Order: sequence, then C-alpha cells, then structure tokens
Amino acid sequence: MNKFNQISNRQTFVGIDARTIAYYGRIADIQAKPLPSDELRHLNVSTTRRTQLIEMRIAEQNRLDVSRLEMQKNIKKHLCWLESQIEYIETEIDASIKDDQALRGKDELLQSVPGVGKVLSSTWLTQLPELGILSNKEITALVGVAPFPRESGNWKGARFCQGGRNSVRQVLYMATISVPRFDPIIKQFYEQLLERGKLKKVALIACSRKLMTILNAMIRNNSNWNPKTESFSV
Repeated sequence: MNKFNQISNRQTFVGIDARTIAYYGRIADIQAKPLPSDELRHLNVSTTRRTQLIEMRIAEQNRLDVSRLEMQKNIKKHLCWLESQIEYIETEIDASIKDDQALRGKDELLQSVPGVGKVLSSTWLTQLPELGILSNKEITALVGVAPFPRESGNWKGARFCQGGRNSVRQVLYMATISVPRFDPIIKQFYEQLLERGKLKKVALIACSRKLMTILNAMIRNNSNWNPKTESFSV
C-alpha cells in the first residue's frame, strides 16, 4: 500500500511539474524548435573532435619548446599523428557539408565574409543551428557577447557579458580579429571605439557582437556578405 501511495504521489508531482513548465512556456512565448537532423548531429561530433585534436596539437607544440632533447622525438611523432587526424577529419567535414544542400548553401554564405574560412564556418553551422532563426538580441545573448546591466538600487556598474556557448564565441573572436584586415568598414568601427576611449577588449567584443548580427541577417535573408549595406555607426 505504501509503495502504491509513493508511486501515486510521484505521478502527481510529475503532473504538477508538467503543467507548470507548460504554463511558463506559454507566458514566456517559448517556441518549439525542431531537433537537428542525423547529418547535423554527425557533423557536430566531427567538428567537436577536430577542436579537441587542435587543442592537443597546441599543447604538444608548447611542450616541444620546453622538453628535453630525448623527449622531443616522441612529441614530434605525436604531432605528426595529430596532423594526419586533423587532416582526415577535415576531409570528412568538407564532404558532409558538400553532400547536404542546405548546409552547403549556408557555408558558402558564411565563407563570403572576409576572414571566415571553413573551420569557422563549419563550427557555426554545427554548434549554432539557431543562426538565422533567432533575433539579433537573442543570438548575441546565446553566443555570450550581449552586454547585461549590473545594477542595484541607485548603483550602476559597468555592463558585462557572460555565459553563452564558449566554442562558438572563440571562433567568433578569431573571425573578428581577421575580418578587419580585409574589411575597412569593421576596421573603422573598431578604431572609432578606441578613439572614444573604449578598451581594446571592449571594442573587440563590440565588433564581435556587430559581426554576429550581420551573420545572423545573412543567413536569415540568404544573402552574401556586403559591407556597403551595413551600418557601422558608433
């Protein structure tokens, strides 16, 4: 009898939790999103593994510089193996994207951005499937480059960014560093921020946020990179 009562109470609590979650979903206007396809999940596994291999390669290269002579041979051998594995998995990723018409189209759009290559593009495609679906405010918050206020009563602190998808944010920073070398518009935006007294790190995050909104619009509108149509006013 006690066991039956425990099961009954558990079912009651589950029902209450389900109704509470459903109510919150209606109030917060949370929209259901389709699950990623098998192809996208497989590609995500591949890009994650490539990131792991690249991190191992960097670690081994750092060890090579400080290792004793008798250990360097072993490290170099491991580096060669890592290079072959990275090359193999990148070939797999390229083939997977080319075989999927939707991914191939998005990949071409993203790589039309100066400074964005296949590594950055494939990472965004697999680890940020919401790109082109969410609003600019939502996508920047999801990545972790949206500033949030820090206030308490009359006290107001500096706005700050936190959370988000670290792997996506890392490649976004890489792109932000590369793009100004090829595009004078973002370079000008960055320099204007510095002239206003912004720290270099703050200016870089602002450029990352701007670039993220542009990429979001490109995928949403199915349009190639065109800096002349973008506004970069400070």
